[in-house]
Amino acid sequence: RRSKRVLPYLAALSLPSASFLCSVPRFTIGTAGVAWGAAERAAWLAQRKVQRSYADEVLAKLEGLKDRFVVQQYGSLSHD
Repeated sequence: RRSKRVLPYLAALSLPSASFLCSVPRFTIGTAGVAWGAAERAAWLAQRKVQRSYADEVLAKLEGLKDRFVVQQYGSLSHD
């Protein structure tokens, strides 16, 4: 029942197909149900590509505000 209510909304999003809702995920790293070790994490990270740049999208824009505002760092995130 619920899927019949959801599908019209997905169609409105211009998605190519709603078949992904029923598809079985294909995992290329590790074994289902087994926690990843260092090798699996390294393999996953090697498959990733940079999609956005914090330096380009944030830091460069903040640089332009320094003449009008006091810009200071109040926190940070570690990628490791």
